[in-house]
Amino acid sequence: LALAVKDVPSSDITFIQYPNATDPQDPNRVVPDDASANTLWAAVAANQPVLITHQNTVNDGVTVEPGTPPATPAPGAGAASTPSSAPTPAPSAVALSENVRGSTAAQQTCTNGDTSG
Repeated sequence: LALAVKDVPSSDITFIQYPNATDPQDPNRVVPDDASANTLWAAVAANQPVLITHQNTVNDGVTVEPGTPPATPAPGAGAASTPSSAPTPAPSAVALSENVRGSTAAQQTCTNGDTSG
């Protein structure tokens, strides 16, 4: 598995928590959010990049840098770079629902580790 993804840029890898919502019968539990999950699975099936719209907080385990907008795919990513070939349009990112939490592999998530040696 590692050899299959060794050349994939970390910004192209997204870790996502399965979409969920508070259980209407028990606020101490969650249930799958099928509508949000269907959007996610459709993007995966179509091999489209996804855009996490949830604004992370310190409680999400992601380093939050003030004023940093959510990551978006680079414009023209995947387009042909030689002028002689026809340009290939970049796949458009699918914006996920606000209740879908996640991060890219490029985001720093372990900022409070023990560095005392």
